[in-house]
Amino acid sequence: MNIALPIEIKVREYYSKVLLAYQIIKNTNHQVIIGEKNKIYSIYKNNKDVLLISKGGPEKNLFIKKKIYNNKFLILDEEGPVLNFQNFVIENRVTKKIFEIIDDYIYWGKRDFEIIRKKLRQKLNQKTIFGHPKFDLCKKPFIDFYKKEI
Repeated sequence: MNIALPIEIKVREYYSKVLLAYQIIKNTNHQVIIGEKNKIYSIYKNNKDVLLISKGGPEKNLFIKKKIYNNKFLILDEEGPVLNFQNFVIENRVTKKIFEIIDDYIYWGKRDFEIIRKKLRQKLNQKTIFGHPKFDLCKKPFIDFYKKEI
């Protein structure tokens, strides 16, 4: 399977996506495609056997409107955790329609999972809780990567 990692804002997303790509390659047999958001979305829409890990967003801005059955679609929300969102933000970013389209949602923690489950008022089959790669960059052995900036 090809795992696609779109980047929208390079300065904010690049290093965490590269770290995620590194961990995927190191721990699996999957191929990783990483690059500009629109190009990655095009690859996802026009090919089979692609797992897209997208950044999420409001339902109206979601680039995909229906499930692509030969591919997988996961959301790793760049703006989370959800527990920090105001109610109107949650109303737009966490909807039943989004959860009908995606195959999984990567929760930042157990509290996020519970907030989303209660908001949607339904049993969630998706339950992948492991945080966010941005935080892995703040831990050893990667913390030295930012030594010059610090």
